Amino acid sequence: MLSHAWSLCDSHLENMYPQRSKRRIFVSFISFIHMFSVIHKLWRHLKG
Repeated sequence: MLSHAWSLCDSHLENMYPQRSKRRIFVSFISFIHMFSVIHKLWRHLKG
């Protein structure tokens, strides 16, 4: 489900940013935020 939503978001970004470089920067930024939130959740879970 998440991958489906991601592909939808990706196609939406493709329409918003025709320039590949801008889109790539934006996608990497979003993936960084996602990774950070996942690590934060894991850290809180491990910490208790």
